[in-house]
Amino acid sequence: MKHTSFVKWLVRPITRSDPHITYKVICDSLLHEIYRWMNQHNKDLEFIYDETTTRISFYKMIYDLHNNITIISEPFMDEEEILYFSMKYSDEIVSLFINIREICKNYGNTLFQKNETADILLQFLETYVSFSHYTQNEGNDIIETEEYLY
Repeated sequence: MKHTSFVKWLVRPITRSDPHITYKVICDSLLHEIYRWMNQHNKDLEFIYDETTTRISFYKMIYDLHNNITIISEPFMDEEEILYFSMKYSDEIVSLFINIREICKNYGNTLFQKNETADILLQFLETYVSFSHYTQNEGNDIIETEEYLY
């Protein structure tokens, strides 16, 4: 990816009728929806990077999606952790994906309107989000809190 192409894409208007609606505006709206979901439903989730790094990573994911570039991020966790995260949050991530698709549609954009599934959102979250869960012993006493990086 050339830096200049990425920046031009980010500030390019979506439609000619409203030059103030750029890809950056849409990406910011989508990322805001993700933050809202994380804060509202899942107090045990947080981004592992600072807000600027997270934002740029999200812009990059959307840019790649828009340009049909397939990038496979290698998650930090092992297969068992991926399974746990997917099982715990799959329904909510699908709902979040539907909300994100609707936001794009309301902006008159085709992002997430083609053959994309919630898997792309799940992959982003597995790569950039950490979550805590509690391991319990047989007596249901909490014995430790583990932090998993996704």
